[in-house]
Amino acid sequence: MNVLREHSDIETTFPEYFTCNKEKDFVVSKYTHFQQASVDSIVAFSFVTDAIIILNKQEYKQVRTMTFSDASLFDAMRRNGFFVKKETDEYSLIAQYRHKISARIPKTVKFVILPTTNCNAQCKYCIGMNNRQLTMTAATIEKTVEYIVAVASNYENIKFNWYGGEPLLCHATITHICEEIKCRLLNINFSSVITTNIACFNDSLLQTAIDSWHIRKVNVTIDGIEEEHNSRKNYVNHTLNGYKHTMEYIGKLIEHNISVFCRFNIDKNNVNQLAAVINDIRPFLKSQFFYFFVSPLRGDNTHIEFYKTKEYNALFYDTGVVLNENGVHNIIDSFVPKALQGFCLAKSEHSFVIGPNGNLFRCNLDDLIDENSTGSVYSGLNKNDVYQQFVGLKLDKKCVDCKFLPICHGGCPIEAKFASDSNCRCTKFRFKLEATAKLLARYYMSVN
Repeated sequence: MNVLREHSDIETTFPEYFTCNKEKDFVVSKYTHFQQASVDSIVAFSFVTDAIIILNKQEYKQVRTMTFSDASLFDAMRRNGFFVKKETDEYSLIAQYRHKISARIPKTVKFVILPTTNCNAQCKYCIGMNNRQLTMTAATIEKTVEYIVAVASNYENIKFNWYGGEPLLCHATITHICEEIKCRLLNINFSSVITTNIACFNDSLLQTAIDSWHIRKVNVTIDGIEEEHNSRKNYVNHTLNGYKHTMEYIGKLIEHNISVFCRFNIDKNNVNQLAAVINDIRPFLKSQFFYFFVSPLRGDNTHIEFYKTKEYNALFYDTGVVLNENGVHNIIDSFVPKALQGFCLAKSEHSFVIGPNGNLFRCNLDDLIDENSTGSVYSGLNKNDVYQQFVGLKLDKKCVDCKFLPICHGGCPIEAKFASDSNCRCTKFRFKLEATAKLLARYYMSVN
């Protein structure tokens, strides 16, 4: 037995998983999952408590039959919440907690703002290509400021997420909004996250982002080695070497203690370039401000180069080996999600998406059309049917009965809307569970 991850601090939230001391008082939780990892190893996951334990076949048999010859095995499984008191309605516990999360009023309000849907790159896979090319007018910028001031006055902090298009094309708009908020909301702190291709960054703008935007995190993507990346990005400025510029400014962001989340957009045509890309980012890997991860491109079924969800186990095992052998990150932190961490932005009543024409939306990944709007900065929030589809707590029957519910919360409505062979509403973890178990068994202390 190897305890790879101890339970999270939830004993007071779910005492039903921790309060009994005898085998006869417990059953295996419906949110415990056992995944075969090798001939003689099984990985046990608790999707409520976040614990992970590797068992051998004999230990697994004891757990499944709840007949223990090894007291330390029972104690470890009980202590980490893999069991639950008999007669416990586990779904009711999770449902109650979901309502508690929904009712909780946080100290921070979040605004995702798209100052423009224009872009200086023309990525063929970009979901934003479906949107009209719009840029905020002066009138909309002012109304956006007024709306933020009105909403945020009830909170202690603001978190801005600048999105696009390419938001840096409208860096003056970002600066104006931030400076106005600084002047009008003197007692409220704010910080910024930006999703960008970095191509517009120069040293002066980076300093503005630090001083005026209070930038804390940058999301950026890499599409392959230098030639592949530049070809896929298809920058409007054809003289720009976007790959080299991206690498340069990732380094500069890290030097300023700004977190960089770097996503490798992977498909069947660039998967063999992963090791080479890792070699290029190697100088950043020791920094606590740099995080690199692999994410399959997703879209409709016309993209034959995209991995289907049924192919994820093979993909994530192979890439997981490459990532680990190159010291990028460990399997536990990067592959296994934690439960009950709260809802995504689209499901939270304390988050708002503001489009370039001032319309309000629930998710920045949705098509930014009037039919998907939930009001505007001009007229205010409209809790219409679209709003309720996201914020409501109602679940499909298959979600109610699903073991992944504590880490999934019913999945992503946007991905359900655009479902395909490479895309569905369920947590992606369920499609790489086998790979995760095999990688855990491979890299973390062999089972005795």
